[in-house]
Amino acid sequence: MNKHQDLVDMLVKRLKGYDSIEKNILYSNKGLCGEVDVESWRNVQKENHGLNRWYHFYEVKSRHSTKNYLIARKQFYRYRKAFPNRKIKGIYVSPELVRRML
Repeated sequence: MNKHQDLVDMLVKRLKGYDSIEKNILYSNKGLCGEVDVESWRNVQKENHGLNRWYHFYEVKSRHSTKNYLIARKQFYRYRKAFPNRKIKGIYVSPELVRRML
C-alpha cells in the first residue's frame, strides 16, 4: 500500500459514526467526472425542517502544500457542480492539516 491509501483507510475508520461511508468512488454526472477519496453522508433532523441529508466530500493528499490544497478545492468544486441539489461539505485531509473547503 501507499501513503495515500493508508490515509484513506485511517479516515474511513475514524468516520464510523456516519450513516454511510464509501471510499474511492468514481462519479460521472452532468458531463463532469472524477473520483472521491472518501464520501460520507449523515441524516440530520432539524426542528421545523424535517430530515436533511448532508454529504461530506473528503479529499486526501499524502502531503500538504498550497498547490495540493488548491487541487483538492478544484476537485471539490467540480463534484459540487456535478451534484447541485446535494448539501455538500468539503474537507481537505493531509497528515499535517485538516481543513474545511469553502
